[in-house]
Amino acid sequence: MIPRIIKNQINNDLFQGKAIIITAPRQVGKTTLLESTRAESGIKGVWLNCDEPDIRAQLENVTSTQLKSLLGDAQIAFIDEAQRVKNIGLTLKLIVDNIKDI
Repeated sequence: MIPRIIKNQINNDLFQGKAIIITAPRQVGKTTLLESTRAESGIKGVWLNCDEPDIRAQLENVTSTQLKSLLGDAQIAFIDEAQRVKNIGLTLKLIVDNIKDI
């Protein structure tokens, strides 16, 4: 993998009570960057690929109780292709504000 300058910043910002949002043009390695971060972290995580219709549906118009059930005991959530989820900003806010352990 090509070394990414942003990788150190991401690792430093993990578990600071904030969502980390990565935006960039198509095909530049965002998913690869997330996958390597996930693999290297050694932290129990959940991977949600929003290209999948069932995953999108689980993240749209959802309550914090439903999100807690979806995320289970994961300490970190990786949401790939999040732009496909209607009102993803509200969903992320619910996660950050109401699920303190993730």
